[in-house]
Amino acid sequence: MSLWRKFNERPAWRWVVWAVFVALWTTALVLPLPEDRNWPVALSPERKYLLAKTGHVCAYALMTILSGWLRVPMRFRLLLLFFLMAHAAATEWIQLNISNRTGTVDDVMLDHLGIAAGLILSWKWWSRDDGNRDGRA
Repeated sequence: MSLWRKFNERPAWRWVVWAVFVALWTTALVLPLPEDRNWPVALSPERKYLLAKTGHVCAYALMTILSGWLRVPMRFRLLLLFFLMAHAAATEWIQLNISNRTGTVDDVMLDHLGIAAGLILSWKWWSRDDGNRDGRA
């Protein structure tokens, strides 16, 4: 049995993948960053900024795609979206109290841009009707 078929036939695996991703991303967002001199690669401040902001957008897009992949009933999909948006704001707020981290409204907006991109990329999973359990739109 292929790995993809296993994930499609056993929805519990999707929840495991989703939970692991959410836990790892949350941890990455709330851990203190090392001092500038301790980075393994020398990057200009502009490149660090671009890398960090691109990471925000991509991670939230992926988290949104994984959330759509869960294929929860329609009545719970808005709760998942609310969780994603609240996660974006909460982790930025937590960063205000962590050394070498800065929580900003700009980052929350970029996170929401990633959520929107993820919705667009996984629209079939988000928009399927509840009666169609195999995930095809």
